[in-house]
Amino acid sequence: MRQANSPAEQNSTLGPYRTKGVKRLAKTLLLTAAAVVGTVAIAHAQRQNITLVNPAATVSANAIEFGVDIKAENLVMRCNGKVTLEFAIESGTQRMALPVVTFMAPSQARFEARRRLLSDKYTPDTFITYDNVRRGDSYELRYEQQIPWQPWMSGSSIILREYTHDCSGDRQTNSEPLVTSLAYVAPGIAPEPEIVYVEKPVPFEVERVIERAVPVIVERPVPFEVERVIEREVPVIVEREVPVIVEAPVIVEAPAPVILQATAPVVVDPRRRTATLSLPIGFETNITEVRAWFGNNNYELARVDSLFNALHNDANVASIHNVYITGYASPEGGYAHNEMLARRRSENFKWYLARRFAGDDAIARASVSWVAEDWNGLERLVEAGDITNKSEVLRVIRNPRLTWDAKEDALKLIKPWSFVYRVLLDEVYPRLRRIELVVSYEVKEPDL
Repeated sequence: MRQANSPAEQNSTLGPYRTKGVKRLAKTLLLTAAAVVGTVAIAHAQRQNITLVNPAATVSANAIEFGVDIKAENLVMRCNGKVTLEFAIESGTQRMALPVVTFMAPSQARFEARRRLLSDKYTPDTFITYDNVRRGDSYELRYEQQIPWQPWMSGSSIILREYTHDCSGDRQTNSEPLVTSLAYVAPGIAPEPEIVYVEKPVPFEVERVIERAVPVIVERPVPFEVERVIEREVPVIVEREVPVIVEAPVIVEAPAPVILQATAPVVVDPRRRTATLSLPIGFETNITEVRAWFGNNNYELARVDSLFNALHNDANVASIHNVYITGYASPEGGYAHNEMLARRRSENFKWYLARRFAGDDAIARASVSWVAEDWNGLERLVEAGDITNKSEVLRVIRNPRLTWDAKEDALKLIKPWSFVYRVLLDEVYPRLRRIELVVSYEVKEPDL
């Protein structure tokens, strides 16, 4: 057999062995690179040096006023990324997001600008954006918001969430409550201090004192001693009581305000009105955009047009004060996913209204909130309906020890298997997916 003498022939002869060696080397290099990337990803997960100072909120009959000082020091925008601070009012399953504060690298800012020009994708309301952040930059600002008060906000909290976008993708890097147990306390009017004059003792007061002395009198066996004791006691009573009563009136202090708050009168402005629509807007699976052609949306959106056209064209409507949008999702699927759907659908509905009625300031600053899984609505519908094994369904819904996802799994196991859950999916859950629209406005002349 002839030996391969040339380099080319040697390479062709050792080809299979050389290929295996190269593969082993490539595999080793890939594993090493993966380990390095993992280490970099962990490093990127570190939080920025952002401090919130003196968060505070005051609640009135019409609004929540929230303020906090923000200090961001030595920022590092890794991979030309960004950091977003989101404040939200939360109570149970309801949530209202406030305008965000964003720090981003210059290249990320250019990308965001192009995206806004080329896409209708919803972007959150912005309080301020720092779009030229470089390594080591520091910023200080005062964040203030006035939020229209809604009944569901009683007992709510203001939560901060910090989101980071960098080489590791998008993720939440911090969450903490800033203000808790928000509540409105109606101011009371304290009455004037009352002056109470106590008159001189009347005879029955003397008798009362005598009765109090009876145990001493009974011990004496001679009746006339009783008369003597009475005569001796009467002057003492008069001499001690008269100076206190005559010389100084007793002043009764006003009750503490907390006692009057519960009975304070509520003044209702007869010019303030509210219009409400419950809109079963349909969405395709995992789609959050409002599409007029889908399902029965044309009819539901026509109801919205009729409401705002009537308010805009009514000569007696002075102004639209506030617009509230609350989106509801049904329980099927994971809770985190449903919260994302409810939030984006609510925000996109506001985006739809803002484009539909451009120039309406009340719509542009509409308040958006959402309910990730409407278990309260599900309980009402099941209780009012005639579903098979209703008592077992209600028992699962009302079980406080189960998480939302655990409740969903338990509903799937109620006998007859698959039948009960299929009824919920086909007949009950669609009625939970909706947009609640509330419009607060003022008329010039109230109805007499």
